[in-house]
Amino acid sequence: MRSLGLGLVLLAAAAALGAHPEPAEAHHSASAWRPFYRERYAVCTDARAAARVHCVGPLRARPALLAALAVGDLAPGLDHEAWIAPAHDAAVDAAYFHVPDAIPALRRWLALRLDPGEARTHGLFDKQGLRTEAAFALARLGDTASAPAIADLLRELETDGYGATWEGALGSLAELDPARASTYALDFVGRQTDFKTSLPGGSGKLQALDLIRAADAAAAAPVLARLAAEQEHQYDHAYCELVATRVRLDPRVHAAVREQLVESYGGTWLAGCAESVLERFGGEPEDAAALVRHLGRPDAGMDFGVANLAYTRILELEVTLAGRHDAAATHARDVLRRGLTERSAWPYVADPTSRTYAPHYVALHAAALAGLGDAAAATRLAALVDDPADHTGTAWLAALYALRLDLDGAVERTAALVARGPTYVDALRTGFLYQGVRLRVLDALVARAPDDPRWTVMLLDGELRSDAAEHALDLLARTAAHPPRGTCEAIAAAAPTAQPEAVEHAFLALTVLGDTCRPEIEALADQRGLPDQVRGAALEFTAVLDSPRLCAHLARARADGVWAPAIERAVALRAPRCGPTLVQPAGHGDQPLPPRVFHQGE
Repeated sequence: MRSLGLGLVLLAAAAALGAHPEPAEAHHSASAWRPFYRERYAVCTDARAAARVHCVGPLRARPALLAALAVGDLAPGLDHEAWIAPAHDAAVDAAYFHVPDAIPALRRWLALRLDPGEARTHGLFDKQGLRTEAAFALARLGDTASAPAIADLLRELETDGYGATWEGALGSLAELDPARASTYALDFVGRQTDFKTSLPGGSGKLQALDLIRAADAAAAAPVLARLAAEQEHQYDHAYCELVATRVRLDPRVHAAVREQLVESYGGTWLAGCAESVLERFGGEPEDAAALVRHLGRPDAGMDFGVANLAYTRILELEVTLAGRHDAAATHARDVLRRGLTERSAWPYVADPTSRTYAPHYVALHAAALAGLGDAAAATRLAALVDDPADHTGTAWLAALYALRLDLDGAVERTAALVARGPTYVDALRTGFLYQGVRLRVLDALVARAPDDPRWTVMLLDGELRSDAAEHALDLLARTAAHPPRGTCEAIAAAAPTAQPEAVEHAFLALTVLGDTCRPEIEALADQRGLPDQVRGAALEFTAVLDSPRLCAHLARARADGVWAPAIERAVALRAPRCGPTLVQPAGHGDQPLPPRVFHQGE
């Protein structure tokens, strides 16, 4: 699975800066470029299962999780993998399940230093890996006191790092302390003379540019001007990114480039940098004409990459203009409306037989017009979200912008789409428009309706190994003290049609709420007609949540022939004393273990 390294961290940071965010994929940390979910058959089958977070959740397994974070022996020349690998996993678990008790141990990791002579030994990999993992987890846990130490770590990793350690630490600092990250990024790029050469381990240097904030624009202006002049004839990509950053931060440069964009610029530097530059437009009303000019063409010569960017930046401009009724905003809307209306008859959005036609253009075009008050376009956009036959991902793209533009009915339609998510498979996964689109929809839905429990159904998302299901876990864990009312019912209602692995993932996530969802999970454990593995997962988590009637649930499961591995795991986790022939009358539960209520923070 490909990793973007910064994962969810830079998504929020880049969005706050106004740049197009990198789409996040699956779980990332300093060490683990793999999905967060672990198949229960692989990790919950031995005597230690009852102490594993991925088997019983972070509340029951908290002692073992914290114990795994203790720094073991790091003597030179020895293989420390036996404790380092579980320690990395524990740090990731602490981050995703939001376990603040882990902060002291993680700070100790961050304070590790290389001993003389370790720079060319395995000690470098061990210590720098632990330190970068600590930065990742501490950032997710919001430990702002660790920001200075992470900034110090970044400077070390510029020369002593490996792989994605610098990249991961950079994202962690950006999440934890954007101002400090901006200061570091400006200092870092100002010290570079060769952008073609990556840092040790392959991390690209130019990604630091997007972390420079507008608040540091005055300090950044001479540095970026110098670097752009130096790179103009050395490395085209670096030159484009440097100029694009100047466009984002310097109003004078922005205005000058905007004039070029609305004129003929073929054969100039801008022709080779158009995509980098356009990505930084859309924050000012005056950008409207330049963006409209770069929408699709009525012939086969259209530039798809540029048109995609132009649409997304127009939509972001409409979001920026929301609530503004001054002359500049009104003029910008008029420019956008005229340009979009003209293109409504062009083949790429109007003729399904054209080779330039694409469903995502239809969605983006309808969203842009709907954001300007076009009722027919709003109806067309709603139909795209509601289409049960769509498996291109267009429904998610349409839902994203319906939410971002605050269109009528957007929350209800998106909630219905999320409910289809457990069985929705995207046929299209290429291009920045579709990558991470479910995560972006989830964030937009939570932003609009944080107390609506229907967003939690994303825990059951059919793209389990994607970013969205994992991000839903992170969001739920962060709000575990006050989750949306109705969360348990929403998950229980959607579980019967979800993939078994997704059900396991969702039930594991619900353990952050203690035993709050036990009644709903117990009901599923007894429900005949469910897919075998779904009912089996409910039975397992009935054991995990210490049901006082577990023996009765097990007896029913055996009588109904429920999936045998699930019964075995349930017995191993909590009920070794429940005999294989025990049958309890309805309403009379055996209590092999005293009931226990879990509390947040326990």
